Amino acid sequence: MDIIDLWDNYSGELTGYLKRTTQNTGDAEDIASEVFLRVLKNQSLLATMSSKQCRLWIYTTAKRIRIDIARKRKLESRVILAPDLYEDDLSVAAVSQVIGMLPEDLQELVAMRYFADMDSVKISKVLGIPPATVRTRLRKACGLLRKYWNKN
Repeated sequence: MDIIDLWDNYSGELTGYLKRTTQNTGDAEDIASEVFLRVLKNQSLLATMSSKQCRLWIYTTAKRIRIDIARKRKLESRVILAPDLYEDDLSVAAVSQVIGMLPEDLQELVAMRYFADMDSVKISKVLGIPPATVRTRLRKACGLLRKYWNKN
């Protein structure tokens, strides 16, 4: 089947199906458009298929696109966007000063965890101590930082 026949035969039916399953007209139309863009890309494959096989391919493609969109939205909803923070030199200096009040071994842990973005397993490999010890010492460091920060 050629693309014009596929469009004529399935676009309205597919859009109706997508409106019911997505419950959003805009998304349904976007998915239908994406399906037919993929039909264009796969014309040679679809030309070898029967009408029933083409219909199945179109609906399977639509379902996969719908699932991809749902997954993407789920991931995006998990991302917590931090507000734009204005950071001046004084706040950096204050944080550096408070971290400097920690014992040297804890300063190193804080730097590795929060500035080098290493997790407890990576830190434990570098320092040769168990990951649980790293986490315990980080909790201690955070408690001391909180205490020092609240004093100032």
